[in-house]
Amino acid sequence: MSELLKLDTEGQEQSPLDHKASGHITSGGFWETDAAADQRLMEKEEEDRVLAMFKDDPEATQVLQGLLDGLKKREIMFKCGLGEKEFTAAARRILKLMRRKGDGEQG
Repeated sequence: MSELLKLDTEGQEQSPLDHKASGHITSGGFWETDAAADQRLMEKEEEDRVLAMFKDDPEATQVLQGLLDGLKKREIMFKCGLGEKEFTAAARRILKLMRRKGDGEQG
């Protein structure tokens, strides 16, 4: 370790590890910083909050989950067994509720 220490311009010992972002190895074997993990956690919490708004609407929940998973309309319809009308109606309910929430409705 002492071989890695260097003196900075002010004569202080510096290790190359001093400025390394803290983090961990993911299950896929990739390095993830704690900031990235925190961001993923916040995104997951937001997804869970939005999905909870549709807990009494299974079709809207399926459509929304499909969208969150990056699926396209036809993929969602096939996966969820929805016809064009059911998909469109669910998407409208999602948009309507999201607009109301965006306009500051509490609940």
